[in-house]
Parts: sequence; structure tokens; C-alpha cells
Amino acid sequence: MKPIIKYIEQNGYDLEAFSPEISENFWCLINLRIGSDIEEGTSDYHFQIGTPRAFDHAIQHEGPMWGRHYMIVNYFDAAEIRAAIEKKVAECARPTFEETLQVLARYFHWEFEDYQIMELR
Repeated sequence: MKPIIKYIEQNGYDLEAFSPEISENFWCLINLRIGSDIEEGTSDYHFQIGTPRAFDHAIQHEGPMWGRHYMIVNYFDAAEIRAAIEKKVAECARPTFEETLQVLARYFHWEFEDYQIMELR
């Protein structure tokens, strides 16, 4: 099973249509829909992307921050960012889709992360 990115967007914009005001100093949320190359459905993921300057600014004003589900770039380049995302998604391929979903969740926040089914009595 091969994971495929079926949709990438930033705040309702296609990644290539997004353009931060300052390319070397931005921070935003990227949403992904990733599915299988052999099935129709998708799972939703998201992660934050930003530059060192933006992270430094946030730390200076808000204090220490954690780093899971972040991608750090020097500047905004949609083609470079898309290629990096596609490469990481391809590297996450495992024998089953369930295993692949778990590995993807190491890099991208998965919509069902920490979800537990409650038993009704």
C-alpha cells in the first residue's frame, strides 16, 4: 500500500496559491488529506510550518515551545515544500494502511490521534 497526498491546503488555499507576506518570516498551518493508492478514502492530517525567524519571534514573546508536527524551512517555496511533504509521506509507507497511518502521525497531526472507542454498557 502506497500513501498518496490527495489534497494540500493552507487556510482554504491550495499550497501554490498561498504566499506569505514575508517569505523568510512566516508561520502557518498546512492541512493534508492522505489516502491509499488503491482506495478512495482519506485521513486528515495537519502540521505547522515556519521559518527560524518566526519560531524565534514566537519564543521571544511566548516562551518555550514544543516541536512535534512542525516543519522548519528557511523561506516559503511552495514547490520545495510540496516535494518535501511528498518525500516524507512516501517514506512512511508500510505493509498495511493502518501501520502507514501510525507512521504518518509521527510527522503530521492525525485527525484520530489519541482517539479511543468508548464501550457503551
